[in-house]
Amino acid sequence: MRKLLLYAAAAALLLSCADEGPEYMFVPEPGADGRVRIFDFCPWFDISPDAKELAYVNWKSGSNMELIVYNFDTGRERVLTTWAGGPIWSPDGRWITYAKQNNGGLWVVRRDGAGDRLLYWDPYGCGPFDWSPDGTKVLFGTYRAQPRILDIYYYDLFAEKAFFITTTEYSKPGPFAVWFPTGDRFVTNRVVGAEEVVSIIDFDGRLVRDIWRFEQEVFTGYVRGISRSGDRLIFEVTGYTAGGRPRISGNWVLDLKTHRWKQALYNRDPAHINDGVARWLPDGRVVFNSWRTEHGKGLGIYTVNIP
Repeated sequence: MRKLLLYAAAAALLLSCADEGPEYMFVPEPGADGRVRIFDFCPWFDISPDAKELAYVNWKSGSNMELIVYNFDTGRERVLTTWAGGPIWSPDGRWITYAKQNNGGLWVVRRDGAGDRLLYWDPYGCGPFDWSPDGTKVLFGTYRAQPRILDIYYYDLFAEKAFFITTTEYSKPGPFAVWFPTGDRFVTNRVVGAEEVVSIIDFDGRLVRDIWRFEQEVFTGYVRGISRSGDRLIFEVTGYTAGGRPRISGNWVLDLKTHRWKQALYNRDPAHINDGVARWLPDGRVVFNSWRTEHGKGLGIYTVNIP
């Protein structure tokens, strides 16, 4: 217990908060309550809105990066397609959008594997960020020839075409964005000058407001999910030592009303453990993974309640 308190105290010193330090909430351990399953290796995954199935990419040698759906009740798996990356379920659970790794395209496939088709192609690659709350649009980004420049679009499934929103820069973490539950704006991390900034942007490309500014040389942090009420965001955050080695990482929740942080997960060994967030489930739980590289395999899918 004393060690856990020390870890939480260290996190409080590393991440600046208003008035109070972060609230320590959960540390996953092998066999901990809430563990869904230990997989061999699947850093790209998402859980269905009904929490009954998991879509993940098989990175095993010779697997051709298969997009697999695993059913928690039956324990069975089915392969939907190959050369996939970054799967994201639609809000109704009928579709999965993903990036095609061998042609740079944004694709969509039905839950049963039917209807696999290209939505948008870009020579430098693109990937999905999030679905609109009504399930009619997909927010995604396309990369440019110059490094760290990203164009953000949404694809309208009814109009069957993509609409440009804005161009932005991104820093050390991979770019990501989440759609607001109101359906009229999204949140993304971007670079402004020398700072990494989390911003709300509307679908005309206008800046609504900046939410948070990370210390560029200390932290990388990017948004991974939003609560159904739209008042809390969850981030992956990593701090670095002067030598550039990761010192602390984990999943943090930012309350947009109070502008305070809560620590949803503290990673005690970021050199060997990689944590990521998939989505905020309708029942309020957050689903995330914890990948322990020292074992050569073992990606646990966990859930945690965020009060």
